[in-house]
Amino acid sequence: MLNLIIGGLLGGLIGGGLALLAEIFDMKISSAEDVERKLGVNSIGSVPLIRNTSLLPFSQVNPADFLVDNPLSAFSESIRYLRAAIAFSDIDSETKTVAVTSSLPDEGKTSLTLSLGRMSAMSGSRTLVIDGDFRRRQLTDAAGLSPEIGFGAGQLSDAICKDHRSMLDILPLTKSGHVPHDVFGTRAFDDLLARLRSMYDLILIDTGPLLLMAEARVVAGKVDKTILVIRWRRSLRSAVRQSLHLLKTFNADLLGISLNMVDLSRRRHHKDPGSTYKAYSKYYSMETKRSIFGWNKAPKPGSMSSSVKSMSTQASPSEARIRAATSKEVSTH
Repeated sequence: MLNLIIGGLLGGLIGGGLALLAEIFDMKISSAEDVERKLGVNSIGSVPLIRNTSLLPFSQVNPADFLVDNPLSAFSESIRYLRAAIAFSDIDSETKTVAVTSSLPDEGKTSLTLSLGRMSAMSGSRTLVIDGDFRRRQLTDAAGLSPEIGFGAGQLSDAICKDHRSMLDILPLTKSGHVPHDVFGTRAFDDLLARLRSMYDLILIDTGPLLLMAEARVVAGKVDKTILVIRWRRSLRSAVRQSLHLLKTFNADLLGISLNMVDLSRRRHHKDPGSTYKAYSKYYSMETKRSIFGWNKAPKPGSMSSSVKSMSTQASPSEARIRAATSKEVSTH
């Protein structure tokens, strides 16, 4: 009996020690709590991963298109919350220019920027999104544009395109057009921003990765606010800390960090109270079931349907304050 007790105690101590070591040496970001506790920065939202449930294995989902087609989804709600975070970011002055950036490529900032722009435009705000990543021009491609005139070429009125899925204006990049890489550091860009501020309620700039493109740091220092996008369980704390240092060096006003592409079906294994797939599946429509022939089955009465699965997340303490302010704004309308 004594041996069993001793063995149980030793097993508990060893298990607890291994869990503690795993937590200490885990360099990835798993929750809004990690953002605020380990990085010392406000978390301004967690954007869920959109899962493709199509029978075609290589088909892809455009998050910005999904937002338009599924305005009541968890993904759309997370983007709506980010828009509120911008609106309530500064009580004394209006936030009009926002840079959306990341530490490294493939963290989802371009899709998030286009989605945020569409949400703002569909909500009635005059909104412009600028493709500021000259090397990859992914926002232009994501919007389905192939312009002959774009950012840095021709007249501004000719370069701005209207998004066919919303009332959003986009300042794209051309495939063949040449844009000087130091354009953001010029007086001409300062004058352009001043002109655009008088034309729009919100201007979003999709920059290149902070650790790879010096232009992204320059832009961050010139706009009202900057949002740093990090990918859930992918971005390393060391890279994020380096990005935060660069933003501070260039006097950027950081609005906060947005945790992107959060997979709640896996997130239950990581510490983040309340953010379970089961809890949110009761409120949000997760997916439309498919028959063996590939057609969508009719949803149950009173439920919402979608051909793509999306998952939502809980709010951190700083997020809760913004949501409370948002609810007051809604109640007054």
